[in-house]
Amino acid sequence: MLDLSRSGSGFCRKVSADFADPLLVYSKWGSNDQPLLFASRKFPAWFPHRRGANVPRCHLPCSCLCKIACLYIPRPVLPPLISIPSWQSGLLHSLFAHLSHLQLLSHTSWQVLGSRKLERMAPQVIKHKQVVLAANPKGMVKETDFRVEETETELVVQPGSNDVAVKLLYISLDPYYRELMAEEDVLGFGLYQIGQPMWGGVVGEVVMSENAEFKTGDIVLGHLKFSEYVIVPKGQGLQKVDASQAPPSYYLGVLGMPGFTAWVGLKLIGKPKNGEQVFVTAAAGAVGQIVGQLAKVYGCRVVGSAGSDEKVKLLKSEFGFDDAINYKEEKDLSASLSKHFPEGIDIYFDNVGGETLDAVFKKVNLNARIALCGAISQYNLLEEERYGMKNLFYAVPKCIQMEGFVVSKFMGEHMQEYVKEMSGYVKEGKVKYKEHVTKGLDQFPGAFVGLMTGQNVGKSVIYV
Repeated sequence: MLDLSRSGSGFCRKVSADFADPLLVYSKWGSNDQPLLFASRKFPAWFPHRRGANVPRCHLPCSCLCKIACLYIPRPVLPPLISIPSWQSGLLHSLFAHLSHLQLLSHTSWQVLGSRKLERMAPQVIKHKQVVLAANPKGMVKETDFRVEETETELVVQPGSNDVAVKLLYISLDPYYRELMAEEDVLGFGLYQIGQPMWGGVVGEVVMSENAEFKTGDIVLGHLKFSEYVIVPKGQGLQKVDASQAPPSYYLGVLGMPGFTAWVGLKLIGKPKNGEQVFVTAAAGAVGQIVGQLAKVYGCRVVGSAGSDEKVKLLKSEFGFDDAINYKEEKDLSASLSKHFPEGIDIYFDNVGGETLDAVFKKVNLNARIALCGAISQYNLLEEERYGMKNLFYAVPKCIQMEGFVVSKFMGEHMQEYVKEMSGYVKEGKVKYKEHVTKGLDQFPGAFVGLMTGQNVGKSVIYV
């Protein structure tokens, strides 16, 4: 393994004797600019093992060699190392005499200390906070159903593990989390467990990586535990996002799952045509605001339903809806729909279910399309309290095409198409976006209850 065949140097033979056990010392003579390559015997995959290996090197002036305190080795280029222009054996003697002061350190968990041994660094124990489910809600969700607690994590990723350590920046708050707190897994996503961390959509920053696809400082999107620091095995499910193109939190909203949900429900299921009539509920929320604006881009007339006069004003003045309804002020929902849709409804994007969905069946046109996205009006009700449909039979003579959907099933085939299309609309100002940001992980319980009771205006996120 040790290439000293052409050295003829007593010094190098001394190096062989003194350093071959912990380190392999390679040399290739023949010019005045040649590298010394230090390689680990224990972890050969990290370093080149053949003569003249083509690796990046750190070029140092000869006069500085004796003053080296530490040399940081960036990933994914792990091979060290030192290229010595115009070296002389006397300087090499000085260099090796000072190897006890030389520390070769990657930002992972391994280091070479001195010249004698390869050690594993002690993991850094981080105290931080996480959100756990304290109880399965009965009826309306309460702040006491959650608990924010302190925990400890050994922040370390093992060499060769492909693991990634992430510090959370933003947590997405989405209504479907309420269904994950139930005792029956209706959505098929798995359920939150009492006393265990909750999980969902997050954006974070890579703080440590043994995965070639991610480096420290990368901004990533994923489905992770609601914990300030998370170790992600093999980086599974992480996706790099470009924070230079949009704020990181946008990848949890307009450029992420909620926006994609709006696009799938409207474009792929609703199949809008120019001039058609579109009705969307929860219109000021993360999904609804995008549905309405996309419908306008596609040439439709749009009416949205929201729960306050402030939201109604926002829909019309900022998001470009043709009209909007404050459903909390409407005593007769059926009459209100007749007033706002004198020509009937062609596409209904349903986020609320219940009484509103039932009323829509009587107001839609022939061959109408209904995209069933959510039923937030029913999530916090006991089973015996939930609304029973009365007008479902209208779907038969009106030939209604009604489809429920889970957006994850469309991501593999259509996500890139969506991001490309939506990025263009955002840059052109055709689609605007509003967030409801709550600062601090401690505020998670109140922020989620606020989401479920309609206190948010725009997409709800926690800034960790």
